[in-house]
Amino acid sequence: MKLLSEAQVAIVFEWINRSGGPEHVVAEIRKVFPNADLFALVYDAVSLKGTPFEGVPVRTSFIQSLPKAKEKYQPYLPLMPLAVEQFDLRHYDLEAPSIGE
Repeated sequence: MKLLSEAQVAIVFEWINRSGGPEHVVAEIRKVFPNADLFALVYDAVSLKGTPFEGVPVRTSFIQSLPKAKEKYQPYLPLMPLAVEQFDLRHYDLEAPSIGE
């Protein structure tokens, strides 16, 4: 049995496009699991300069490439369940769910 500190962890988040309350929670989770991989449906690196997310590799979904997804992601809400299902999380021991779950 693996120790929790040795577990492969995935943190899955809806969108990381500003520095607000939910993003602060994810930043704290990353302190507990500093080697965790971060997944987000939409990620805006430019708006996160100077935050704990600056320079952090984030795996994004196909929604990221849709028009204006970084600024106006709400029209894409119906696609978000499909986008999450397309993340390949099979090799992770632990998935930290997004804040809204």
